[in-house]
Amino acid sequence: MVPDCPSQVAQASQAQAELVVTDDQRRFPNQFNTSHNLLGHGETGMLTPSGRFNLFLERTGSKANLSTVALGTSYSFEDRPYGTGVPGFSKLYAAKLADSASRNFFEVVVLSHALRQDPRRYRSTSSSTLTRFADAAGSVVVTRTDEGQKTFNSSRVLATFLSAALSNAYYPEDDRTFGRTMGRAGRRLMLDVSSGVVREFAPDLLRKLLGKRQKSEPPVEPPTN
Repeated sequence: MVPDCPSQVAQASQAQAELVVTDDQRRFPNQFNTSHNLLGHGETGMLTPSGRFNLFLERTGSKANLSTVALGTSYSFEDRPYGTGVPGFSKLYAAKLADSASRNFFEVVVLSHALRQDPRRYRSTSSSTLTRFADAAGSVVVTRTDEGQKTFNSSRVLATFLSAALSNAYYPEDDRTFGRTMGRAGRRLMLDVSSGVVREFAPDLLRKLLGKRQKSEPPVEPPTN
């Protein structure tokens, strides 16, 4: 007898658990079955220092992040900063992965703790598509304090520029200029805008697409002896 498998919708929802958290999940984390329950919360739902570090590890090593880094490497590989072929691509991928790890570490572990900000991603509570879009795009510059109040996302912005500066330690000499460094930081923040919109609407689109597919598929009849 084959055990029941979770539905595709449930799998898609679970895949989004690390990226987004609702206000209710923040205030009452133990009532929700998401990966955030494993991160380490205080009694009010605020992340503890160990929770921030676990979030950094989870976010950096997630399949979504590794795939995004691979796509960014493919896009930048045209400039051949580390040479051609597999060796050049591998070095560039390692550099991009180091960029992602340092930025996540600065934002999630160091700066968000020092500035008392919540580094988790929040989905909009509005029913308006336009407002949800604006909230998602604006998450680059707007975040929550540990107490749940909206504030300027200084931890992400500062982490982006610190990571871009740190990357000069391993990027080719031509990419270490002030202009190139600022350009890398700016592009990363712009990519955050698009990724925020994707995180906001992707779960809804997946539910609709997978829901329609499940309705169109006829039920499987159990085998008869």
